[in-house]
Amino acid sequence: MKQLLTIFLLIFFFSISYANTGDEAKIQQTYKKYRSALLSNNGLSAWQEIDKRTQDYYHDIAKDCISLNRKDFDRLDLISKILILRIRLEYRAEQLKKMDGEDIFTVGVNKGWINKSSVQAIEHFSKVIVNQNMAQGFIEQNPNFPTLYFTKEGIYWKISLWKHLEMGNMVLKQDIQNKKMSENEFLSIILGQLSKYKVDNQIFDGPIK
Repeated sequence: MKQLLTIFLLIFFFSISYANTGDEAKIQQTYKKYRSALLSNNGLSAWQEIDKRTQDYYHDIAKDCISLNRKDFDRLDLISKILILRIRLEYRAEQLKKMDGEDIFTVGVNKGWINKSSVQAIEHFSKVIVNQNMAQGFIEQNPNFPTLYFTKEGIYWKISLWKHLEMGNMVLKQDIQNKKMSENEFLSIILGQLSKYKVDNQIFDGPIK
């Protein structure tokens, strides 16, 4: 009986270790494909590696670019405001009506709107922590703070960019406080740095026709 219990425990722990190792390999592979897509400005390939929650977020952004008025716009978080304003600055209403979340995300990658420097410096994760259907990737330079988050969808691991949106909003809010400026001033400065087009205040109220 004792021998059977020992064998059972060995099989049990080996199975857990094997599953975690398999998940880690899949996570590293997902990141590798996402990194390659960003570095080659391949938005369609990058879209395939992000999770549904992130994709839904971009679908919402695409709708908001068309329909959101100033009152509802003011209720949004900072990163969503920046995304909507930049897209409204770059595209006219008729163009936006034909775009969905995938188009918005793809354009961002293809045009280099999404910063490549972070993925360029990271070829793989030194450590991956898996907790059921969620995971975190770590690098040696910052071993105590996750570099990227993942969600398991079916048998695939996808990148959860929405987690970084939450953290990014906190950073931007703090930056506004430190600079002691209004939110609209901050947004105008950011847009001026991001886009080659002159900021038209009309984009705060809706798309330019």
